[in-house]
Amino acid sequence: MVSDWTAHAAELARSIGAAAPIRDRRWLAAVEQVPRHLFVPRWYERSTTGWVAAGIAPPAAPDPDGAAAADAGRRAAAELARSAAEEAARDAAAATDPTGGSAIGRAVGAAPEPAADGGSAAVGAGAGAVTEAGLAGAYRDEALVTALLPDGHGGLAAVSSSTQPSLMVGMLDALDLGNHPRVLEIGTGTGYNAALMCHVLGDAAVYSVDVDPALVDTARARLDSLGHHPLLAVGDGRAGLPGHAPYDRIIATCAFPEVPWAWAAQLVAGGLLLVDVKVGLLAGNLALLRRTPDRLEGRFLPAWAGFMAVRDRDRPPVWQEADPPVGPAEGETETALDPHPLAASVSWFLAQIGPPPVVTFRRFGPDLAGARFVAADGAWCAVSPPDTRGRRSVTWGGPRCLWDDVERAHALWRAHRRPSWDRIGLTVTPDRTHTVWLDRPDAPLARW
Repeated sequence: MVSDWTAHAAELARSIGAAAPIRDRRWLAAVEQVPRHLFVPRWYERSTTGWVAAGIAPPAAPDPDGAAAADAGRRAAAELARSAAEEAARDAAAATDPTGGSAIGRAVGAAPEPAADGGSAAVGAGAGAVTEAGLAGAYRDEALVTALLPDGHGGLAAVSSSTQPSLMVGMLDALDLGNHPRVLEIGTGTGYNAALMCHVLGDAAVYSVDVDPALVDTARARLDSLGHHPLLAVGDGRAGLPGHAPYDRIIATCAFPEVPWAWAAQLVAGGLLLVDVKVGLLAGNLALLRRTPDRLEGRFLPAWAGFMAVRDRDRPPVWQEADPPVGPAEGETETALDPHPLAASVSWFLAQIGPPPVVTFRRFGPDLAGARFVAADGAWCAVSPPDTRGRRSVTWGGPRCLWDDVERAHALWRAHRRPSWDRIGLTVTPDRTHTVWLDRPDAPLARW
């Protein structure tokens, strides 16, 4: 016999409230009363060999029949799309594997995997009885990966997840939603966040758009089952949802390399926008921006957070794909810096602003203490684990020394006494210029 899910939801709400100050306690009540397991009945976890299926019920056994297997694979692939979420993992590293270094391995359980002949391997859909352990998993304060797509290089990349509940509650609280403002969500995903907003604001206040019609259909059915009927639409979130504008608030649950001005055009004067601005892998943070007549302007939130990057339908974001090929080594230098982007996330953000193309990141070596960076233009560098003096060798190749960008940005950050995220601001103007500033808008640090 399985215990009531509400006990798990109540504990999740309690833990969120104990870990951080939440000004609007209605969001904690929503976490307690909205069944997350209804929106995330299954998910995927990383293992040493790749992705493993998990969920509130055990997955069914694969169908051994060859003809039935192909059909089951196709049905499972469709079900995967229907059950996927656009919402991101709190740490983008979980989605892109920047910390693991290993190739994405074979998915098991309920995950469809591309077969050598272009079809799908047989998989079970997972229809067993709900278990206590499964329910507990669904109510962890963690991001749960809910969809995988082929990365084009023989592996699978995570493309959708249900956001860590404490992160989502913190974002909703930061938006100061007050009494029933109209809010547009960019990235419907599983529909869980829309359900939280419906619970607090009422269905008529909630609008949500997603690029994947299968996700929208499934989210709508799950919301309907709870008696919620917000307006859900299929479309490119970068365009917003102009047919129902204006909105008092916009919240984006995926990362964007720039803030679309279309969103500003759909916000009321003084309206707020909360979006994860990521100019590259792990390079950026959540920005809370206010609409004024000629700009969007505001600061980044104090704590670093990350979402999966915006993507086109049926393919992973660029920096979730495999590294591009690299040429021979051209030189060697050394550094005292820790190569992990999150060791100094503000300076890593500054390093990625500007013309250089997207950079991928992988860790390697004992304790994953080394790192390899590759840019799409062929520039690359490999930073070794530290020696006994704390120094690291840097081998590089391609059209420039990629590590020089990191060193220059880190020097700029140090020169300003290592400012934290809450001292960093962003201004976006109609010409799509993005200006990063320190403490006040007239003190620019960088722009793109």
